[in-house]
Amino acid sequence: MSSNSNHIDDDSDVRNVRDNKSGGECSSSLSVEQLALAARKKVLPRKSEDRYKCTWKNFLNWHAQQNCSNFHENVLLAYFQDIV
Repeated sequence: MSSNSNHIDDDSDVRNVRDNKSGGECSSSLSVEQLALAARKKVLPRKSEDRYKCTWKNFLNWHAQQNCSNFHENVLLAYFQDIV
């Protein structure tokens, strides 16, 4: 794991998603998040980990600046449109 300022630990990833979830998400979101975390650890190449975490942090910052309360498709589409 990197110790630079862009580092996001795995627990904060889960906490941020859980704290920002809305009613349209899975009712068992914590277990879904834990499965996603395990999958990411298994399939994310070490050399891509820092870039992934930096990108995730950028998205979470944008998400907070937009005062979004969910992670629905329209939020993702708006983010992708905004970064191009």
